[in-house]
Amino acid sequence: MADNNIVLITNDSSVADILKPRLVLLREVDFVLPIPYNIAIKKLEMLCPETILLYCGVTEEQECLALIKEIKNNPKTKYISILLVVEYLNQDFILSAYDNGITDYMQIKSDDIEVLIRAIWSFQKNSVSKRLHEKISLLKKLGIII
Repeated sequence: MADNNIVLITNDSSVADILKPRLVLLREVDFVLPIPYNIAIKKLEMLCPETILLYCGVTEEQECLALIKEIKNNPKTKYISILLVVEYLNQDFILSAYDNGITDYMQIKSDDIEVLIRAIWSFQKNSVSKRLHEKISLLKKLGIII
């Protein structure tokens, strides 16, 4: 497990203050590291967190979609679960984000239990994705599948 098993990608430092206290209730071992968009890929490659919380402000939708695509196209980060955090629900944006590979989404003003449940789902999906990838790699190595 990484030292920073939850990475919060945000250009708004106040988002970390809102989400961190809610996630501490999840597991005692969790550590949330906030990083800005412009260094996100480099940090994600180094840290390999269990899940990513990606905060997208109202004016950042296109930048956020581009970052999701970059994360999912990078061999080192493509299996990390992404939990999108939004201020307001924009159906077209949320659907585009799902098309690009997010695991789930929530609003920043969601209650504590919703934050916890969605974070747990992201951890579980990440674990299953990693195991599946490892098994497929082994089957390819053994020549069972191509």
